[in-house]
Amino acid sequence: MSVTLNKNVAIIGAGPAGMAAALQLQRFGIKTILFEAQGKTGSLLKNAWRVENYLGIYPRKTGANLLQIFRKNLAQNKIKMVGTKVESLDYDFKSSLFKIKTRDKKYLASYAIVATGTKPKILPLIENAEASIRSYLLYEVFPILKKCHKTIVIIGAGDAAFDNALNLAKNNKVIICNRSKSSSALPLLIAKASKHANITYYQDYTLHSILPGISENLNCVFTGRKKRITINADYLIAATGRTPQKDLYADKLKLSERQLIKLGKLFLIGDVKNNIYRQVAIAVGDGILAAMYISKE
Repeated sequence: MSVTLNKNVAIIGAGPAGMAAALQLQRFGIKTILFEAQGKTGSLLKNAWRVENYLGIYPRKTGANLLQIFRKNLAQNKIKMVGTKVESLDYDFKSSLFKIKTRDKKYLASYAIVATGTKPKILPLIENAEASIRSYLLYEVFPILKKCHKTIVIIGAGDAAFDNALNLAKNNKVIICNRSKSSSALPLLIAKASKHANITYYQDYTLHSILPGISENLNCVFTGRKKRITINADYLIAATGRTPQKDLYADKLKLSERQLIKLGKLFLIGDVKNNIYRQVAIAVGDGILAAMYISKE
């Protein structure tokens, strides 16, 4: 396994935050290496129906459109990505270097910027579903954006659930099911969804079971306080929340994360640190700010 040296800053994750950090560091003349497990710019942004609050973007863009613009920016500035998954991130206090391990290489860096985003909160009914229907159970909308004439159930009450519904409703029938009596989504998204002929919204219904369907792929049973409903669907998307993606952390790094952040060696940017505030503008700002802090070291 080879070791690559002299990479001053390692950026793990090439969503908007990671890309912005890489671009700003290049402006400072600081050596970087940008990792992206998917081999291209990742990010939840590719799922977004519309990006309406990013200054300078008009007409309004889908998340995928905006990512294309960002990718062009990287290419024009000759910023390349290492298209491989970082399996482990650790820090050696003796050498003051981060150790980055991929499947076939090891890298060393003086600074690490973690822009790994989030992972979905696991829904037991999906994880324990029969193997024959697993491919129809999703946590993101992107894999089925080009589907037409399907019935799709979305579980959730936040922005993601309604944004996903609007993204799919042009060519499909969409049913949003929310286990509570209220929604935390933007009123603007709720209003648009409520006016859409292809979107139905059920409140106070909890997913009870998912079984193979007969006419469609899935037989989804929901229970409410007064009755039970059955929905035959082609796909089900669980938009029920996300958590920071830090699976790459070595055990020692988990214990020293706060210390390294205070020392100005480790930076968490974008969705991995911003909890529910998953906005592309915030992520870009995080990336630029981290690069500026590093430039002053």
